[in-house]
Amino acid sequence: MTSSTQFDKSFGSIEGLVWLPWVGEKLAGRPDTKRLLVAGETHYAKPDSPDKLAKVIQDHIDYKDYTRDVVSECLIDQDWPNRTLDTLPKLLFGTADIDREHLWADTAYYNFVQRMMHYNREGQPERPIWDDFLTGWKVFVEIIRVLRPSHCLFIGV
Repeated sequence: MTSSTQFDKSFGSIEGLVWLPWVGEKLAGRPDTKRLLVAGETHYAKPDSPDKLAKVIQDHIDYKDYTRDVVSECLIDQDWPNRTLDTLPKLLFGTADIDREHLWADTAYYNFVQRMMHYNREGQPERPIWDDFLTGWKVFVEIIRVLRPSHCLFIGV
């Protein structure tokens, strides 16, 4: 399953947007009162060794479809686990036993912090700073102008 690209031209004019949001193929056809946007908090780089960190981060920054791949691979296909993302179906429906393709065909997903974080910084994950959240809000306002969600679910801080 792939993300819809119908809003990509509008996304291209959003200053500060590093990764394109996932947009379910049926989102635009949903009633104005039933459009869900899930806002994840942070993407993490987890290099094999510390000397590869800069390259891994740059590779992720240069890859505009990274968030879309996270949704496709983790949330839909379950190719790899993520404790935070794996809890979304339980949070929304009380069970993990759902039709994931159906859910994400009707839903959008945006990563709020538009800066890649280091997963093993000083032995623990790096956390966003105040400026990351300020930038995230500016981008978020533009994202909702494009997608016009009726509901937003924030996961993370």
